[in-house]
Amino acid sequence: LSRVREMGEVFCNQYVQPTDENPGAHIDFAKRRLQLGESLYYKILESIVAQEKRRLSSKEAIFNLLEHDAFHRCLFACCLEIVIFSYNSQ
Repeated sequence: LSRVREMGEVFCNQYVQPTDENPGAHIDFAKRRLQLGESLYYKILESIVAQEKRRLSSKEAIFNLLEHDAFHRCLFACCLEIVIFSYNSQ
């Protein structure tokens, strides 16, 4: 949970920053995208765990996957990308 909170803060801070191509977004806009991204993250994570439980006989393999920080960061980033793309916002 703290990992997701930390990644969310990084996202919001970066999302509102202006760039050469984008003047930056309002923080409320960023927080709404974050909320949708977090919901998608937990939904997909839950689905992955359920599928892996059926596929693997050992729960240890699932725990090993869930311990990898890179797995969570990649999944979270993908979820945010899906939300941003879906709303055609940058």
